[in-house]
Amino acid sequence: RDVQAAQETVLRKEIATMRSHAIRTVGRIERGLEQESAKTSLESVRDDPWIRQFWQRVVPREDRRLYAAIVDSAGRVVMHSTPNQVGESVSYNEFARVEPELGKDVFETRSQALAAGRRAFDLRIPIEVGARTIGHYHTGVDGDWFKQQSSRIRGQILRRWSLVIGGISIIVLLSAASLYYIAYRSAAMHSVADMVQLQRVTELG
Repeated sequence: RDVQAAQETVLRKEIATMRSHAIRTVGRIERGLEQESAKTSLESVRDDPWIRQFWQRVVPREDRRLYAAIVDSAGRVVMHSTPNQVGESVSYNEFARVEPELGKDVFETRSQALAAGRRAFDLRIPIEVGARTIGHYHTGVDGDWFKQQSSRIRGQILRRWSLVIGGISIIVLLSAASLYYIAYRSAAMHSVADMVQLQRVTELG
Protein backbone atom coordinates (compact mmCIF):
# COMPACT_ATOMS: atom_id res chain seq x y z
CA ARG A 1 0.00 0.00 0.00
CA ASP A 2 2.85 2.38 0.82
CA VAL A 3 4.52 1.69 -2.54
CA GLN A 4 1.28 2.15 -4.47
CA ALA A 5 0.44 5.39 -2.65
CA ALA A 6 3.93 6.79 -3.27
CA GLN A 7 3.79 5.86 -6.96
CA GLU A 8 0.41 7.56 -7.36
CA THR A 9 1.77 10.67 -5.64
CA VAL A 10 4.75 10.88 -8.01
CA LEU A 11 2.57 10.44 -11.10
CA ARG A 12 -0.10 12.84 -9.84
CA LYS A 13 2.53 15.52 -9.16
CA GLU A 14 4.10 15.10 -12.59
CA ILE A 15 0.72 15.17 -14.35
CA ALA A 16 -0.22 18.35 -12.46
CA THR A 17 3.00 20.05 -13.58
CA MET A 18 2.53 19.00 -17.19
CA ARG A 19 -1.14 20.02 -17.14
CA SER A 20 -0.16 23.51 -15.99
CA HIS A 21 2.37 23.81 -18.85
CA ALA A 22 -0.08 22.38 -21.38
CA ILE A 23 -2.90 24.74 -20.39
CA ARG A 24 -0.60 27.75 -20.79
CA THR A 25 0.58 26.48 -24.18
CA VAL A 26 -2.96 25.85 -25.38
CA GLY A 27 -3.97 29.31 -24.17
CA ARG A 28 -1.25 30.87 -26.29
CA ILE A 29 -2.28 28.81 -29.33
CA GLU A 30 -5.93 29.80 -28.92
CA ARG A 31 -5.08 33.48 -28.52
CA GLY A 32 -2.94 33.37 -31.64
CA LEU A 33 -5.74 31.78 -33.65
CA GLU A 34 -8.36 34.19 -32.34
CA GLN A 35 -6.27 37.31 -33.04
CA GLU A 36 -6.15 36.52 -36.74
CA SER A 37 -9.56 35.38 -37.87
CA ALA A 38 -8.07 33.86 -41.02
CA LYS A 39 -6.21 31.37 -38.86
CA THR A 40 -8.92 28.86 -38.04
CA SER A 41 -6.84 25.79 -38.82
CA LEU A 42 -4.11 24.23 -36.73
CA GLU A 43 -1.92 24.16 -39.84
CA SER A 44 -1.22 27.84 -39.20
CA VAL A 45 0.29 26.97 -35.81
CA ARG A 46 3.30 25.59 -37.66
CA ASP A 47 4.17 29.14 -38.62
CA ASP A 48 4.54 30.12 -34.96
CA PRO A 49 8.21 29.55 -34.02
CA TRP A 50 7.41 29.94 -30.32
CA ILE A 51 6.02 26.42 -29.93
CA ARG A 52 8.88 24.77 -31.78
CA GLN A 53 11.43 26.71 -29.72
CA PHE A 54 9.52 25.85 -26.55
CA TRP A 55 9.56 22.15 -27.39
CA GLN A 56 13.23 22.19 -28.31
CA ARG A 57 13.98 23.93 -25.02
CA VAL A 58 11.76 21.90 -22.69
CA VAL A 59 11.06 18.39 -24.01
CA PRO A 60 14.64 17.15 -24.55
CA ARG A 61 15.71 18.54 -21.17
CA GLU A 62 13.01 16.72 -19.20
CA ASP A 63 13.62 12.98 -19.36
CA ARG A 64 10.21 12.35 -17.80
CA ARG A 65 8.42 14.02 -20.74
CA LEU A 66 8.24 11.66 -23.71
CA TYR A 67 6.64 13.95 -26.28
CA ALA A 68 4.46 16.97 -27.01
CA ALA A 69 2.16 17.13 -30.00
CA ILE A 70 -0.73 18.95 -31.61
CA VAL A 71 -3.41 16.76 -33.20
CA ASP A 72 -6.24 18.12 -35.35
CA SER A 73 -9.90 17.11 -35.08
CA ALA A 74 -9.39 14.40 -37.72
CA GLY A 75 -6.73 12.73 -35.56
CA ARG A 76 -3.76 13.79 -37.71
CA VAL A 77 -0.54 14.91 -36.02
CA VAL A 78 0.02 18.51 -37.12
CA MET A 79 3.08 19.19 -34.95
CA HIS A 80 5.25 16.90 -32.84
CA SER A 81 8.36 17.36 -30.72
CA THR A 82 9.83 14.58 -32.89
CA PRO A 83 9.37 15.95 -36.44
CA ASN A 84 9.29 12.44 -37.99
CA GLN A 85 5.92 11.86 -36.30
CA VAL A 86 4.19 14.73 -38.13
CA GLY A 87 1.45 13.47 -40.44
CA GLU A 88 0.79 10.27 -38.47
CA SER A 89 -2.82 9.40 -37.61
CA VAL A 90 -3.80 8.97 -33.97
CA SER A 91 -6.16 6.11 -33.13
CA TYR A 92 -7.84 6.76 -29.80
CA ASN A 93 -8.63 3.04 -29.53
CA GLU A 94 -5.03 2.71 -28.33
CA PHE A 95 -5.79 4.83 -25.25
CA ALA A 96 -6.91 3.33 -21.94
CA ARG A 97 -8.31 5.26 -18.99
CA VAL A 98 -6.01 5.32 -15.97
CA GLU A 99 -6.81 6.17 -12.35
CA PRO A 100 -9.69 8.70 -12.12
CA GLU A 101 -7.74 10.61 -9.45
CA LEU A 102 -5.30 11.71 -12.15
CA GLY A 103 -8.07 13.45 -14.10
CA LYS A 104 -10.45 12.70 -16.94
CA ASP A 105 -7.91 13.97 -19.46
CA VAL A 106 -5.20 11.39 -18.64
CA PHE A 107 -4.86 8.10 -20.53
CA GLU A 108 -2.30 5.32 -20.73
CA THR A 109 -1.19 4.58 -24.27
CA ARG A 110 1.39 3.02 -26.55
CA SER A 111 0.27 5.07 -29.53
CA GLN A 112 2.57 4.71 -32.52
CA ALA A 113 1.65 8.19 -33.75
CA LEU A 114 2.45 9.95 -30.47
CA ALA A 115 4.72 7.74 -28.36
CA ALA A 116 6.30 5.60 -31.12
CA GLY A 117 4.98 2.49 -29.40
CA ARG A 118 6.48 3.27 -26.00
CA ARG A 119 4.36 3.34 -22.84
CA ALA A 120 3.17 6.82 -21.90
CA PHE A 121 0.65 8.54 -19.66
CA ASP A 122 -0.96 10.93 -22.12
CA LEU A 123 -2.44 14.26 -21.10
CA ARG A 124 -4.96 15.63 -23.61
CA ILE A 125 -6.09 19.29 -23.59
CA PRO A 126 -8.66 20.51 -26.17
CA ILE A 127 -7.81 23.47 -28.42
CA GLU A 128 -10.90 25.61 -28.93
CA VAL A 129 -11.63 28.55 -31.19
CA GLY A 130 -14.89 30.17 -30.27
CA ALA A 131 -17.11 27.31 -29.18
CA ARG A 132 -15.53 24.80 -31.56
CA THR A 133 -12.87 22.23 -30.67
CA ILE A 134 -10.43 22.13 -33.56
CA GLY A 135 -7.91 19.73 -32.08
CA HIS A 136 -5.99 18.65 -28.97
CA TYR A 137 -2.65 19.33 -27.39
CA HIS A 138 -0.99 16.12 -26.20
CA THR A 139 1.93 15.64 -23.88
CA GLY A 140 3.08 12.40 -22.28
CA VAL A 141 4.85 11.19 -19.15
CA ASP A 142 7.44 8.58 -20.13
CA GLY A 143 6.36 5.15 -18.86
CA ASP A 144 10.00 4.02 -18.59
CA TRP A 145 10.82 7.04 -16.42
CA PHE A 146 7.83 6.26 -14.21
CA LYS A 147 8.95 2.62 -13.95
CA GLN A 148 12.40 3.73 -12.80
CA GLN A 149 10.86 6.07 -10.24
CA SER A 150 8.59 3.26 -9.05
CA SER A 151 11.57 0.92 -8.60
CA ARG A 152 13.46 3.60 -6.67
CA ILE A 153 10.45 4.27 -4.45
CA ARG A 154 9.89 0.54 -3.87
CA GLY A 155 13.54 0.15 -2.87
CA GLN A 156 13.36 3.07 -0.42
CA ILE A 157 10.14 1.82 1.18
CA LEU A 158 11.39 -1.76 1.40
CA ARG A 159 14.59 -0.56 3.08
CA ARG A 160 12.60 1.52 5.53
CA TRP A 161 10.25 -1.34 6.36
CA SER A 162 13.22 -3.73 6.61
CA LEU A 163 14.69 -1.48 9.30
CA VAL A 164 11.35 -1.31 11.11
CA ILE A 165 10.76 -5.07 10.92
CA GLY A 166 14.39 -5.73 11.83
CA GLY A 167 14.08 -3.48 14.89
CA ILE A 168 10.85 -5.20 15.94
CA SER A 169 12.49 -8.61 15.46
CA ILE A 170 15.43 -7.60 17.66
CA ILE A 171 13.05 -6.35 20.36
CA VAL A 172 11.05 -9.59 20.18
CA LEU A 173 14.24 -11.69 20.42
CA LEU A 174 15.51 -9.64 23.38
CA SER A 175 12.12 -9.96 25.05
CA ALA A 176 12.09 -13.71 24.48
CA ALA A 177 15.63 -14.01 25.87
CA SER A 178 14.64 -11.92 28.90
CA LEU A 179 11.55 -14.05 29.52
CA TYR A 180 13.64 -17.22 29.20
CA TYR A 181 16.20 -15.86 31.68
CA ILE A 182 13.43 -14.88 34.14
CA ALA A 183 11.81 -18.30 33.77
CA TYR A 184 15.19 -20.01 34.23
CA ARG A 185 16.01 -17.95 37.36
CA SER A 186 12.53 -18.57 38.75
CA ALA A 187 12.88 -22.32 38.23
CA ALA A 188 16.34 -22.24 39.85
CA MET A 189 14.96 -20.35 42.86
CA HIS A 190 12.10 -22.86 43.21
CA SER A 191 14.65 -25.69 43.03
CA VAL A 192 16.80 -24.09 45.74
CA ALA A 193 13.72 -23.49 47.92
CA ASP A 194 12.69 -27.12 47.52
CA MET A 195 16.20 -28.28 48.48
CA VAL A 196 16.21 -26.01 51.55
CA GLN A 197 12.79 -27.31 52.57
CA LEU A 198 13.96 -30.89 52.12
CA GLN A 199 17.08 -30.20 54.14
CA ARG A 200 15.03 -28.74 56.99
CA VAL A 201 12.71 -31.73 56.99
CA THR A 202 15.75 -34.01 57.06
CA GLU A 203 17.30 -32.06 59.94
CA LEU A 204 14.05 -32.21 61.90
CA GLY A 205 13.89 -35.95 61.29
